[in-house]
Amino acid sequence: MSADKWRLDGKLALVTGGTQGIGLATVREFLARGAHVVVVARTAEDLERQTGEYNGREQVAHSVCADVSTSEGRKRIAVAIRDLGGILHALVNNVGVNTPQPAVDVRLEDFGRIMATNAEAAFDLCCRAQPFLKAAHGGAVVNVASIAGVLAGRTGAPYAMSKAALIHMAKCLGVEWASDLIRVNSVAPWFTRTPRLERKLENAEFMRAVCNRTPLRRLAEAEEVAAAVVFLCLPAASYITGHCLLVDGGATHYEF
Repeated sequence: MSADKWRLDGKLALVTGGTQGIGLATVREFLARGAHVVVVARTAEDLERQTGEYNGREQVAHSVCADVSTSEGRKRIAVAIRDLGGILHALVNNVGVNTPQPAVDVRLEDFGRIMATNAEAAFDLCCRAQPFLKAAHGGAVVNVASIAGVLAGRTGAPYAMSKAALIHMAKCLGVEWASDLIRVNSVAPWFTRTPRLERKLENAEFMRAVCNRTPLRRLAEAEEVAAAVVFLCLPAASYITGHCLLVDGGATHYEF
């Protein structure tokens, strides 16, 4: 394998939900590895601010303002890839929503929204991107799942179901698309320091419980999850497909 196995110079990567949290960290990691990045988010102002920051550093970032939970939004993303040359080297399905409620309190419309955003959108976007990934002669897909898709929690069954679907989808597509030289994997993070968790992080009891449940005794940083995501897209990971990489500080292996 060549010496550039840890680089993605000139390659094109697309990250959904790329303006905050794990998505933002993933965009920055791709750029640091030399990739050009298509950043997808729903808010035009966030996209303009972020891509302006990157391009000001002589890094190449494109933006697509789209809601991936809608067919129209996913079509807009596919058109953008085609207009950029029709070759995509990496797709990261990062967008996700959650309603952490007991199962009997979940409204069917909320269940549908979670499944549509987390699972259906990722599947459809993979299928729309498949010709562009195939054209790369070595494309990679990474689904950002969750430990909730591996272990059962006390609440949030629809979210957990959607993340389990992402993990199994990576296995299925990893096998189905191997002949097209497209690798499909997933990462399953544990509690990660992101804006979504800001309020919970202020709760000392919550932090203590999470750290006690985690062998490494701390939360993950978004950059640590992003590093795992981008690793699975590198030439260095060229023989890994259908895999779920646990980024959990050992939590899934800990008999608490």
